[in-house]
Amino acid sequence: MARMNLFTRPAKKAAAPVKAAPKKKTTKEPRQAGPAARGWTGRGGGMAALVPSVKEYRGTTVQVCGLWPFSSGASSPMIGVPLGRHEETQATVCCDPISWFQRARLISNPSAFILGKPGLGKSTVVRRMFIGLSAQGVHPLILGDLKGEHVKAVQALGGQVIKLGRGVGYLNILDPGQAVEAAQLLEDSGHHEDAARVRADAHGRRLTMVVSLITISRNNPPTDQEQTILDRALRVLDDRFDGVPVLKDLLEVIVSAPDELRQVALDRGDMAVYLKETRALEATLLGLTGGGKLGEIFSRHTTNPMMRDRAVVFDVSSIDETETDLQAAILLACWSYGFGTVNVANALADA
Repeated sequence: MARMNLFTRPAKKAAAPVKAAPKKKTTKEPRQAGPAARGWTGRGGGMAALVPSVKEYRGTTVQVCGLWPFSSGASSPMIGVPLGRHEETQATVCCDPISWFQRARLISNPSAFILGKPGLGKSTVVRRMFIGLSAQGVHPLILGDLKGEHVKAVQALGGQVIKLGRGVGYLNILDPGQAVEAAQLLEDSGHHEDAARVRADAHGRRLTMVVSLITISRNNPPTDQEQTILDRALRVLDDRFDGVPVLKDLLEVIVSAPDELRQVALDRGDMAVYLKETRALEATLLGLTGGGKLGEIFSRHTTNPMMRDRAVVFDVSSIDETETDLQAAILLACWSYGFGTVNVANALADA
């Protein structure tokens, strides 16, 4: 090891001369021909920092065959009532169950189910549909308007407004409507089978309505024997009554105890047995004709008969929401009356 004197310092090396830093050559960046995968690069270019991933779907070749080799968006068919514009493509959206079934062949049944929260436009879209359909020759039928929200629209279309309620209007459930005239017209033109079918449909609808009203009034359906008695009583009423009967006339037929009813009541010639079997039925019919919780809405002749050549709405908004039994009964009666008219129109059109 080399010794170093503690009292002497080693000589300093001469400092190297400081060289100036070389100047950087300024070169212009080449101009970008087009945007990159994430957009325009460079200052002010707006390049995307995050690229969202594409959703992936898996399916069989049968399910995704229309997506190969390419997929492209297409506007909805311009068939039906225009409802508005598509939120993404801004294309006109046309939709109604009649046009989509008859013309577009998009659905297999001319029906629609509209579901939504209160106040979001369910009634508005229905009203827009039937206004557009009425311009195409389709007569809208509102068979039971609980709120009266379609009355003004039907009036503007020149349609018929049928008001029903306590002291407002009456609907006779035993009224066959235009079935009798249509059946006679079909018989005169040689369509005897169609005429018999129209009469049978009218009879079945009236029997179903009487049974339904008794069920709602009792909160219990009538027995099988009572239904048989009602069926035979309606046939006796049609054979012997001249004009359009009401529930009071049906009650009088049961009280008079004709032989046809005593046979189906199985009284075996004992009048006491017949009275026992029909006592509850007479009491229920008496309540339907003279008051009760269903009132007298169904006990008189129809105030405003339904027409089949224009728009029709049954306005039942006068019935209070708390009278649920009466609402159920009046809706059943409106549906039965309305569909009976539709069946008559279809039978005449087919013939």
